[in-house]
Amino acid sequence: MNEKELKKQVNNLRHEIDKRNKEIKTLYCEIDVHKNEADELRVKRDQCRESIKKSLDDAKLFLNKRDEFNKEVAKLKKNRSKSSDKIKRIGDEIKSKKTKRDEFNKNARGTKETLLKFYNEKLTTILEEDIPLGDEIKLSNMIFEVQERLHAVEKADDIHNKISSDYEKIQKFNKTFDKVCKKIKNLAEESQESHERAMQIYREVDEFRENSNGHHKKLIGKYDQMNPLRDRITALKEEIKQFREKFTPLNEELKSIRQEREDKKREEDTSEAKKKFQKKGRLNINDLRILMESGEISFDESED
Repeated sequence: MNEKELKKQVNNLRHEIDKRNKEIKTLYCEIDVHKNEADELRVKRDQCRESIKKSLDDAKLFLNKRDEFNKEVAKLKKNRSKSSDKIKRIGDEIKSKKTKRDEFNKNARGTKETLLKFYNEKLTTILEEDIPLGDEIKLSNMIFEVQERLHAVEKADDIHNKISSDYEKIQKFNKTFDKVCKKIKNLAEESQESHERAMQIYREVDEFRENSNGHHKKLIGKYDQMNPLRDRITALKEEIKQFREKFTPLNEELKSIRQEREDKKREEDTSEAKKKFQKKGRLNINDLRILMESGEISFDESED
């Protein structure tokens, strides 16, 4: 293969290599654009994931508070139920006592004051007045009857006092019951507020998760766009390697041919310059340079 053919083939190979290097550079620029966009998407995705983690921790705190409130409410409801049972039991006792009291009042047929007055009058009559025996027997019977009625009054009064005491107990239990109900209401409202706050956070988490998934999907899309570009770069580098394997020996051969030609021309120029010097005894600048480069002339002071 002559120099012209070598030069043409070397230039063609160099052109193919340069063309592929240029394409690789363009592909790297395109990859950098996708990579920068991928980095931004990764940051946004990770920020969303961090927000999800923090929000879930916050929601857990609200749910724990809700559960604590619910436990307290359950405990208070149990106590309220006990108070309600006590109030009902005392109410039933009052109802039973009222029945007994009314029965005694019915048997007494009068107030204590009226019966005592009647009793004292009849007793005075028996003790101080001289009355027939028959009347005295009747009065004695009446006095015994009044005593029984007074006893019934005392029983009724005693039961009435117990009923009044029971009413006082009920009032105290009712006050406690009302306080417990109010506390249950307040705790239930706080529990519901904590629950709603947790649900709101979960809705925010769903939105964060949706955004995170969207960013992640776009990020994967960027990788899908970059991978073919990287594969193309790998293929181009392999092609360049193959071209260089052909280019290097041909280029070396071309250099060798040029070097031989240059060496031959240098010898011819040196010979011509020597002839001119020998003939004319003087040199022009160009001939002097040729002879100095060839070592035919030296101005080194160390030489004799």
